[in-house]
Amino acid sequence: MTIAFTGTRRGMTPAQYERVGFVFRHLAASELSHGGCVGADREAHQIGGAMRIRVFPSNDEQRHWALLEARPTPISIEHVQDPLRRNKIMVDRNDVLVAAPAKMGELLRSGTWMTIRYARKMKRPVYICWPDGTVTEEKR
Repeated sequence: MTIAFTGTRRGMTPAQYERVGFVFRHLAASELSHGGCVGADREAHQIGGAMRIRVFPSNDEQRHWALLEARPTPISIEHVQDPLRRNKIMVDRNDVLVAAPAKMGELLRSGTWMTIRYARKMKRPVYICWPDGTVTEEKR
């Protein structure tokens, strides 16, 4: 099982952080992919535990790249891509999407929500960890 993760540069709420960790443990995944950005990506990197990490940096967000902690498990850095293309590649290369959006409702102009909509279109299971700590599981 492999996880693609998407979330806001503002970072997760404490409730989201806890629930993302719960979902990661529940899925018992071996690998986590994220965008390497400040905020939620960096936090997911911390939560990732013993998972192998694949970072998909964006060419549009260099000022937002996170300093990621060294890990006992391997980290691989993929080619820098346009952010929307990068998000699609992460969904295509993983089994499930875990998302931590900034707000309690869907937004039209949001990379996180574009990624969720794409995962739905590709019939990937999606776990949305909302700011209040609730989790919506969408199995396709």
